[in-house]
Amino acid sequence: MDVTYALSIRLNSQHDEEVAHLKATLVSVEKERDNALSKKDELAPLCERQSSDRERLLADAREASELYKSEGERLKQQIRDLQTQVRDLQFDLNESRDDVREFTHKCGDMEVRIADLQRALVKSIEGFKKSEEYRILLKGDTATLLMSFCQKVATDFSGIYSHFTAFVTAFGEDYVVSLFDELHEEEPVDSDDDSEISSSEDEAGDES
Repeated sequence: MDVTYALSIRLNSQHDEEVAHLKATLVSVEKERDNALSKKDELAPLCERQSSDRERLLADAREASELYKSEGERLKQQIRDLQTQVRDLQFDLNESRDDVREFTHKCGDMEVRIADLQRALVKSIEGFKKSEEYRILLKGDTATLLMSFCQKVATDFSGIYSHFTAFVTAFGEDYVVSLFDELHEEEPVDSDDDSEISSSEDEAGDES
């Protein structure tokens, strides 16, 4: 009985110690729980703010992503447009270079032609100054000059036409017409020649 009682007392004592320890632990845990709850209450507004900030940041990130995509597409389109413009400008530049080369070539041809015309003009002027018409023109003998023109008609109509045109241009149409009228009026009529022609015709008739 004594052993059992002693053992019972010892077990009860250990039980009481464990219960006391558990109660103390429970009290400590409850205090920590209360502290945690109080801290939770204190941190709740901060958590809410952080949550709202997180949502706002996520929304900003999505908006920035969409903006980046749209802006990227816009920039890509601008780059494509600029590339097209560059190709068009390069094509226009090549055409302009071709036009410049062609114009330069034409200018060179025109310079050669102008030089040829200048030489031909100088040669023509020098030849005219050496001609009989020029000397007659310097003397002022228009009748002789006109007769010289008329003689040239029989041999070279194209050449006399150019000379005659120059003569008409120099002296005027009215003067040339009046000059031709004067020459026609002053042309002598040889009656002896007519009589000789008629007598020869008579002689031919007698012989027949």
